[in-house]
Amino acid sequence: MAEPNYESLGRYHAALEMFNGLSAQRHEMMTNLSILLTRSMSSPADMVVLTLDRTQVEEIAREVVRLDAELMQVVAIINHHAQECEKPLIKVIEPLF
Repeated sequence: MAEPNYESLGRYHAALEMFNGLSAQRHEMMTNLSILLTRSMSSPADMVVLTLDRTQVEEIAREVVRLDAELMQVVAIINHHAQECEKPLIKVIEPLF
C-alpha cells in the first residue's frame, strides 16, 4: 500500500478551510446585494420609483467579483491536491440562464 501524500493532504485541507471561509463571505455579499436590489424594486403600475443606492450596489458587486475570483483560485488548488491525495473534487457549475 502506498504511503499517503501528506503534503498534498495538508494543502488540500488548508485550501478547503479557505474555500469554506470565502464561500461564506461570497454568499453573505450576494445575499446583501439581493436584499439591496429587492428593496429598490418598484412597480410601474403604481407610478412609484424606489431609489437605488448605486454606490452601495457597485461596492458590493465589486466585492462579490473579487471574492468569486479568489474562490475559483482556491478551487483550482483544492482540485489539484484532491487528485494527488484521492479526495473529492469541488464541482464548478455554470448557471444556465
